[in-house]
Amino acid sequence: GWRYAGDLWGQWSRLAEGFGSRLTLLARGVPYRMGWGVVEARGDDALSEVVVAQLDEAWRPVPGTEETLVCDTLCLGYGFVPSTELSRLVGADHEWRPELGGEVPVRDANTQTTVPGIYVAGDGAGIGGAPLAMLEGEVAGLAAAAQIGCLDAGEVEQRIERLGPALARERRFQRTYAALFTPGPGLYELAQDDVLICRCEEVTRAEIREAVAMGADSSNEVKVVTRCGMGACQGRMCAHLLAHVVARETSRSVLEVGLLQPRPPVYPVPVEAFVEANSV
Repeated sequence: GWRYAGDLWGQWSRLAEGFGSRLTLLARGVPYRMGWGVVEARGDDALSEVVVAQLDEAWRPVPGTEETLVCDTLCLGYGFVPSTELSRLVGADHEWRPELGGEVPVRDANTQTTVPGIYVAGDGAGIGGAPLAMLEGEVAGLAAAAQIGCLDAGEVEQRIERLGPALARERRFQRTYAALFTPGPGLYELAQDDVLICRCEEVTRAEIREAVAMGADSSNEVKVVTRCGMGACQGRMCAHLLAHVVARETSRSVLEVGLLQPRPPVYPVPVEAFVEANSV
């Protein structure tokens, strides 16, 4: 990771936060292992132990490095996933960018999508953190204002140009974050058949494989057969896992099998909200 040290120049608050967290762990004697991952969780009625192992460049366990740890709590995190439901619903073109979190909208230099007048800024266009989101939001606002005639195009161009150095700094951090933390393909090979892919509807990997064997060859077709992604979270937790399982079973790319098609309302909405909106 030291080869990315130059990209962290100017990220003083982030570095301070990181060092502070590291010192807290050291002070409390908490082990911190880089390049390791959880490869199995065990237990009957509750978690009792986990198996960890060193991971190679593709995030696959290195044989012979496995260790079993007794524990009753396990927390996992593998980065963030862009929320692209709105940009997909309006028909903007998207591309698969694992280093940005997965499927993201195609944008021009001013954050405009392939749908004229629709701009996407921040993590909805690729994971990059709050400072980058703020800067992209400013660019989007300026560009939109120029498009509808509220600001002079020349003035907008100059103001966006002045944001260039700050944007470059944040995008360097974005690239470094992606290089260090983007999960490799090995992560998606760990699940066994009894693992729940969709927790809302309790759909296992075995059920997804069975649906593929029956002829379902896309995420949305598997959803129809299994109800995977039809729960309260509307696929926000399982969509990427489902796509990777289907891609692996069909020997196709994640882009080919696709993510689940978003449906309005994008987020769960209580019935009372519709009643109140209709009575206004």
